[in-house]
Amino acid sequence: MQKKIAFFFILFFVLFAQSMPAKNYYVIDGWQEDNGIIKMWYMVLGLLDEYDKGLNAGFEISFNGDGKYYTEGFGHNWWNYYFAFTSIGSTRGSNIVRVPRYKRSLIRFNTLCTITPERAHYLLTKYMQVNAQVLERYEKIKRVYFADDILTIGVFYQQPMMAEVQNDWGPVSLCNRVQQECNELDGYRILLFTSLDGYAQVFQDYFGSEYYPITHIVSNVDMTPLRRGENELLTLLLLSNCSMVIAPGSYQGMGAQLLNPALKLVELDTISYACL
Repeated sequence: MQKKIAFFFILFFVLFAQSMPAKNYYVIDGWQEDNGIIKMWYMVLGLLDEYDKGLNAGFEISFNGDGKYYTEGFGHNWWNYYFAFTSIGSTRGSNIVRVPRYKRSLIRFNTLCTITPERAHYLLTKYMQVNAQVLERYEKIKRVYFADDILTIGVFYQQPMMAEVQNDWGPVSLCNRVQQECNELDGYRILLFTSLDGYAQVFQDYFGSEYYPITHIVSNVDMTPLRRGENELLTLLLLSNCSMVIAPGSYQGMGAQLLNPALKLVELDTISYACL
């Protein structure tokens, strides 16, 4: 009798498992090539959140030679230039789905607006390993610009993407805003991350020895695609190492806090355009 009960018990769970819909295994390929490395970082983080919760069967990143950061001689899949993994999970018993356009935007939205910094930090630490050569350059820059005995203030600013929800901060007004946030601090150094003309000189004149130029990692159209992507990732990593980040509601500023939950983020805009 007990054997019959055990048999029907096992049979029930086998049939129940077979009746469950298969989970999706996502493929991120060349169709996403218009997205930069930081947007892709957010999408991968969102998929990792789903995977960790058992909501998808995994995913793989399979960019081709037409990708945004493709550089001849470094491989077709530009994701490999920066990160030490390209897939997670298994396709076995899963629906293999190419990530549709609507889902990549939805994933980024959910990542930015629903995943807490503590949850993001856990996922990034567990799954998303940055390549050794990127980490080596990151550590070299950290040794020059960061010190244990002084606060580092990261200022990230680019041309407003959505004028209807973003203020256009000129260099002087941005300096005044940064000074306002630093008034109560005993000592600090400022790192400005911008590719806009004229801002670095105004910051130098305004803050003097408290301003540390870091223009060599600001993305520039003259750089190779590989180095441009690396600089964008390094900007994110370096901002996350700051004590405070002052930025519009941007992918970079908000991403820095996801990497470092203890970071103080001061948003320059009342609405985060990255969530729109």
